[in-house]
Amino acid sequence: MTTQAGVPIARKALRSALLLGIATCFGAALAVAAETTYGLQFAKLNRTYSDFVGELAPIGEEGLSVRLQSPKQAIILRANRIRLTPIAGETGAFAGEVELDVQGKGDLIADVTIGPMVRNLTDVLVVPPQTIRLAAKVRIRRVADGYEVLPEKLPERIEVAVQSQTINQILTLCDQAATLSLGAVDCSGLDHSLTRPAVPIPGGGSFFLGDENLTDADRAALDALLGVPEPVKP
Repeated sequence: MTTQAGVPIARKALRSALLLGIATCFGAALAVAAETTYGLQFAKLNRTYSDFVGELAPIGEEGLSVRLQSPKQAIILRANRIRLTPIAGETGAFAGEVELDVQGKGDLIADVTIGPMVRNLTDVLVVPPQTIRLAAKVRIRRVADGYEVLPEKLPERIEVAVQSQTINQILTLCDQAATLSLGAVDCSGLDHSLTRPAVPIPGGGSFFLGDENLTDADRAALDALLGVPEPVKP
């Protein structure tokens, strides 16, 4: 299941918050075990991000279709924990892991077609507190007023657990339709698709992480990893 971006400004804000989380980890599959792993946390990125998801692609096929929209939502990034491992022989390239503690809520609109039944349902969508774990590879370089981050081997999407009464209604309707149709309506997989939707990671080239989103300690840690010389004090 895929999504399209919502408001462009909000999408950029989401990128700024997640780019060193979502985009900086590729894990043990890379041959970096001999290198030192560095743990980082960027406190300034822990805040609320709004309206970055619009309409999701339809779930299901002919005879069973669910189209979801979330025209308004707010997701709180409560904490982030990033572990970066320099990749030997590749300047500015890192591998590692990230953990993002998130929660939030939003509006939900669902257009449901199950056999002859057509329903339009609205509700509040809840993103319960959860930890999202990701893996990727990234190249980072110091630029004016910040850092350029170029993701490589980035996951295309992440699963996020969600809850709503509307989702429960859709699952109940599908079960009823499956019973009445003697199995002609197939509800298998619908539960997982609705309660753990796969949300695409904002992508498209490199990202810019501005100095204003980092503390002095954050910048010093990144500069040390990149081998950037300390500025000369007046």
